[in-house]
Amino acid sequence: MTKSICRYPLLLLISTVTVLSLAFSMTTPVSAQKDKPGKNEENQGQGQEKALLKLFERLQAWQLRQEQQFQQAEYIAGLLEDFIAQSEAEDLDAATLVEDLKAFKDQIKEARKSFQLAQRTLATHYGIDETGGVYSVKSTRQMIKVASRSFGESHRLLTRAVRAISQSIRDWRLANGEASTSLDGSELSVP
Repeated sequence: MTKSICRYPLLLLISTVTVLSLAFSMTTPVSAQKDKPGKNEENQGQGQEKALLKLFERLQAWQLRQEQQFQQAEYIAGLLEDFIAQSEAEDLDAATLVEDLKAFKDQIKEARKSFQLAQRTLATHYGIDETGGVYSVKSTRQMIKVASRSFGESHRLLTRAVRAISQSIRDWRLANGEASTSLDGSELSVP
């Protein structure tokens, strides 16, 4: 359990802040509400808005990182295509690698669906006005929740795909007695 929590620190942070903000935003009955909020209540609302805006900015940064990770995955697919062609030119059986490459590309497509949902969700700016201020805490929270779940799913799928293709290449090389063919000295890395 601890290992998986450490694997997604941003998701843990977003979840923690969301839970805490929900706990601190408990509504009070109408009869107990004051006509004019005090200075403390205004500061609490502003603090909550700042926290939501900070989370929104972090999600935008996560979006940029994932875009780079998708580019890396596409690069890996291109390298593997070249590797397969070179292996076939050396009369090595690369049928399993061809199948694994197809599965890898399918997994990338699946991960991209979650990523695109998160992108569209962030692009809506629900709860955030044109000036960058929060006009609806509830809408902003919901937007952040949906986007963070989608980015998390995308990351999980993409990581799984890269690990699977890396293992497939290692297995193929072992089965072929460490063939002389290489991926241009490049190492496959998990995004």
